[in-house]
Amino acid sequence: MSAIKSSIITSKQKNNGLNQEQRRISLFEEFNPKPDIVFLGDSLTELGLWNEFFPTVKLANRGVGGDTTKDVLKRLNSIFSLEPKVVLIMLGSNDFAQQFSVDYVYD
Repeated sequence: MSAIKSSIITSKQKNNGLNQEQRRISLFEEFNPKPDIVFLGDSLTELGLWNEFFPTVKLANRGVGGDTTKDVLKRLNSIFSLEPKVVLIMLGSNDFAQQFSVDYVYD
């Protein structure tokens, strides 16, 4: 129990001055479960109630609101370090909302 409390305090200290997305990514780095499935994407993924939909599956929600395809590519190593059996990806909404071209997103 004290390890969890210590980790929470450390997280709070580290997260001073970070925006919501940065805080969420920082928490991902501290809490590294070994899930069978990782849900990866933007806010549509982040807000999904995946644990409620799949209560018997070990999963990790790695959705971050506002993320573009390029943002997620920067986080791929942290996703692979979890060693999931499956990664479900939903991306592109924010890219196209920012009017990035298909070619830009694809590259």
